[in-house]
Amino acid sequence: MISNKKMLVLFGANIFFIVLDRVLKGIASGLDPLYVPDSFFSFVFVKNYNIAFSIPIGGPYLNWVIIAIILLLLYQVFGFYKKDKSRDFFFLLSVIFGALSNLFDRLGSGYVIDYLNIRYFTVFNIADAMIVLGVAFFIFFANTFKLK
Repeated sequence: MISNKKMLVLFGANIFFIVLDRVLKGIASGLDPLYVPDSFFSFVFVKNYNIAFSIPIGGPYLNWVIIAIILLLLYQVFGFYKKDKSRDFFFLLSVIFGALSNLFDRLGSGYVIDYLNIRYFTVFNIADAMIVLGVAFFIFFANTFKLK
């Protein structure tokens, strides 16, 4: 099992980013868009009714699918906790916390609040980044160590 000290650090890192995400969502939803013309980056308020990076998948059953995925990931995270796989535990916990933050938006408002706009990319939030980076690093490290 993962030690209590290591667990606190892993949880703490994820909690920090989720609190930051929630604060930034609150700021974004309460202000007019802050946009600097011709800038690479801007802080905006966008209602995202779809899934990550505005991929057009939505509808009434999306919340149930997201909840089912979160529950499956929670089951896997507890397995990593028992097997002392702290890296895998951290990456999947990041995915879960990011998904929970966006699910909270969906259940409360009917949409996800996105606020980070990068020119030529898309508008997203920290929770989206946690999901994407958590999955990417989980897959990368899983494949890296299988190749050896």
